[in-house]
Amino acid sequence: MPRRNSCRLRLAPLLLALATGWLPAQERDPPVLTPYRHFLDALDKSSLHALGKGLDRFLEMTPGLPPARVDSLAQTYMTFFYATISLHNDRMWEDLPFLERLHADDDRQDASLQPFYAGLEKNGLDLYTFGRLYYIDQQPDFLYRRLGGRVSPAVYSFLALRMGELAAGFSDQDSLVISFAQVAQRVIDWEQHLVNYPRSVVERWARFYYRTYLSTLLTGLRLSPVFDADGQLQPALVILYDDFSKRHSRTVSGMLVRQFYDSLIEGDFHWSTAVRDFYVAHGITNMHTAQVPYR
Repeated sequence: MPRRNSCRLRLAPLLLALATGWLPAQERDPPVLTPYRHFLDALDKSSLHALGKGLDRFLEMTPGLPPARVDSLAQTYMTFFYATISLHNDRMWEDLPFLERLHADDDRQDASLQPFYAGLEKNGLDLYTFGRLYYIDQQPDFLYRRLGGRVSPAVYSFLALRMGELAAGFSDQDSLVISFAQVAQRVIDWEQHLVNYPRSVVERWARFYYRTYLSTLLTGLRLSPVFDADGQLQPALVILYDDFSKRHSRTVSGMLVRQFYDSLIEGDFHWSTAVRDFYVAHGITNMHTAQVPYR
């Protein structure tokens, strides 16, 4: 069984934000989009198979459409996809007898649970765990595989980046499950995506991931901090920041990390008020206390 760390209070807001709050304003429902919205609204979201029905209708509607229309439909489906996952997690977390059955069936052999497992698999989902908490989330390649051949290069790029990130994971409770060097690469990947596709239907989602990884690179997580208990910068990060800023000197991220590195030099690579002021001036979120994505 795949295992990724999460908790209810952190997963739910992330999925809801993906479903409702991070997309740029688009043109008012073009003709092809209105019936699709109505179709999704009419589906029984208490069934995981609503996801499959919504996808089937998307695939039926998109042949021959211009890329902008396909992207609008894909955005609508993805929003529906995240919202439906959030709904089913809420229902599952409130069903204690069902959760106990899952705990007793770690090898997935309980015949009575087979329809549930089959519903997950058929609709691009899987069951993940943190301790005794189960949660539903997407299979890493599902949206890329099913939508990628229909959408514009901008959305395709977004889906490809997220596929790799979902497979690798990101955090384990309050610790990184990837290296700071991998976080740094994600920063550059998302900056390049935003440079290449500055006004796409997934622009705000992409910007969210960029800011998340940039803030993580510069603050760390609670159990993977950039400064140790004595306020000293982790030695490996002295090298990483310097190398990153030199290799990516012409990027916004590279220049920002160079400014951060220079402020650290002044404080002999210790935490200082200059570090705090840098965070504030550049809108760097303290990821020790933020809601951190786990995948």
